[in-house]
Amino acid sequence: QVNDAAYPGAGQTAVLVPDSAGSYQTFTRGGTDTGANWSQVSPLPPSATSNLVSTLNVGDAETENLVSAASAGVRGTINRVKSVLRVGPDDTAGSGKLRSRAGATVSDFGTAAATSGVDITLSMVMNTDPATTLAWTTGGLDALQVGLKEASTTDHTSVYGVYAMADFSPPITPVADFSGAPLVAVGS
Repeated sequence: QVNDAAYPGAGQTAVLVPDSAGSYQTFTRGGTDTGANWSQVSPLPPSATSNLVSTLNVGDAETENLVSAASAGVRGTINRVKSVLRVGPDDTAGSGKLRSRAGATVSDFGTAAATSGVDITLSMVMNTDPATTLAWTTGGLDALQVGLKEASTTDHTSVYGVYAMADFSPPITPVADFSGAPLVAVGS
């Protein structure tokens, strides 16, 4: 779905939305206040009516915990995970880095600027779990946090949506015929 060279075959994609506060909680709630930072950025699709506003202190960050892999329906082999943010300028412009925290491993990706009146999507595909450098597991996915690291001292950035997308191949289960007996392949 994201890399033809390593196409995993038949699979599914699940979206994991925020469900609690992550390790970094420095941004302020803007727009309609939902009562918690994580719930400001959890609606699908993202909406500018509730958001988080950055601090203008370079290096400050905001991350959110996501629903569990089981709650999102992720099972079987996790092929890759994509961290996703929907951001826009709160002032004239704003800039920040996508932050993913896998276990205790923090990764900041690129620096993207949102200019006046233009919202953008920041994303990063991770083929392996940054905490272990091995294939993703449901436990690793459960430990993932996603957010933004401030990169501007002059213009606030608004964060509208925080998500992760997990591409997975569910386990194959045998199919039974009408009698309940497993189907057996017949040679030619």
